[in-house]
Amino acid sequence: MFNQLGVARVVAQVPADNGRSIVFCLKNGFKELHKIEGIFPGGGALLVFVLERADCRYLNLRPSGLKSGHNGEQAEGTASA
Repeated sequence: MFNQLGVARVVAQVPADNGRSIVFCLKNGFKELHKIEGIFPGGGALLVFVLERADCRYLNLRPSGLKSGHNGEQAEGTASA
Protein backbone atom coordinates (compact mmCIF):
# COMPACT_ATOMS: atom_id res chain seq x y z
CA MET A 1 0.00 0.00 0.00
CA PHE A 2 2.79 2.44 0.86
CA ASN A 3 4.58 1.83 -2.44
CA GLN A 4 1.43 1.80 -4.57
CA LEU A 5 -0.01 5.01 -3.10
CA GLY A 6 3.27 6.80 -2.36
CA VAL A 7 2.21 7.65 1.20
CA ALA A 8 4.22 7.81 4.42
CA ARG A 9 1.32 7.02 6.78
CA VAL A 10 -1.91 5.02 6.77
CA VAL A 11 -4.77 6.00 9.10
CA ALA A 12 -7.58 3.72 10.30
CA GLN A 13 -10.72 4.97 12.01
CA VAL A 14 -12.36 2.29 14.18
CA PRO A 15 -15.38 2.42 16.49
CA ALA A 16 -14.16 1.76 20.05
CA ASP A 17 -16.65 -1.12 20.41
CA ASN A 18 -15.32 -2.99 17.34
CA GLY A 19 -12.92 -5.35 19.08
CA ARG A 20 -12.07 -7.43 16.00
CA SER A 21 -10.97 -4.37 14.01
CA ILE A 22 -8.94 -3.06 16.95
CA VAL A 23 -7.12 -6.40 17.26
CA PHE A 24 -6.51 -6.42 13.49
CA CYS A 25 -4.97 -2.94 13.59
CA LEU A 26 -2.74 -3.72 16.56
CA LYS A 27 -1.55 -7.06 15.13
CA ASN A 28 -0.59 -5.31 11.89
CA GLY A 29 1.52 -2.64 13.55
CA PHE A 30 -0.95 0.23 13.86
CA LYS A 31 -0.66 2.39 16.97
CA GLU A 32 -3.56 4.15 18.65
CA LEU A 33 -3.15 7.85 17.98
CA HIS A 34 -6.31 9.38 19.40
CA LYS A 35 -9.68 8.60 20.96
CA ILE A 36 -12.63 10.86 20.15
CA GLU A 37 -15.49 10.48 22.60
CA GLY A 38 -19.16 10.91 21.70
CA ILE A 39 -18.86 10.49 17.94
CA PHE A 40 -21.51 7.80 17.50
CA PRO A 41 -25.16 7.75 18.58
CA GLY A 42 -25.33 6.74 22.21
CA GLY A 43 -21.97 8.38 22.94
CA GLY A 44 -19.69 5.76 21.37
CA ALA A 45 -16.05 6.68 20.81
CA LEU A 46 -13.94 6.56 17.68
CA LEU A 47 -10.33 5.33 17.81
CA VAL A 48 -7.81 6.67 15.31
CA PHE A 49 -4.92 4.33 14.52
CA VAL A 50 -1.83 5.15 12.46
CA LEU A 51 0.77 3.00 10.72
CA GLU A 52 3.96 4.78 9.69
CA ARG A 53 5.88 3.53 6.67
CA ALA A 54 8.97 2.99 8.84
CA ASP A 55 6.96 0.71 11.16
CA CYS A 56 5.46 -1.49 8.43
CA ARG A 57 7.03 -4.93 8.74
CA TYR A 58 5.66 -6.09 5.38
CA LEU A 59 7.52 -3.70 3.09
CA ASN A 60 10.68 -5.79 2.81
CA LEU A 61 8.99 -9.16 2.41
CA ARG A 62 9.26 -10.94 -0.92
CA PRO A 63 6.76 -13.67 -1.82
CA SER A 64 8.35 -17.07 -2.41
CA GLY A 65 8.50 -18.07 -6.05
CA LEU A 66 8.45 -14.47 -7.30
CA LYS A 67 10.63 -14.17 -10.39
CA SER A 68 10.66 -10.40 -10.68
CA GLY A 69 13.01 -7.90 -9.12
CA HIS A 70 12.44 -5.46 -6.28
CA ASN A 71 9.07 -3.63 -6.24
CA GLY A 72 7.68 -5.67 -9.13
CA GLU A 73 10.37 -4.67 -11.61
CA GLN A 74 11.24 -7.33 -14.13
CA ALA A 75 14.43 -9.20 -13.21
CA GLU A 76 17.23 -9.28 -15.77
CA GLY A 77 16.96 -12.12 -18.25
CA THR A 78 13.25 -12.69 -17.71
CA ALA A 79 10.43 -11.86 -20.09
CA SER A 80 6.99 -10.75 -19.06
CA ALA A 81 4.02 -12.82 -20.13
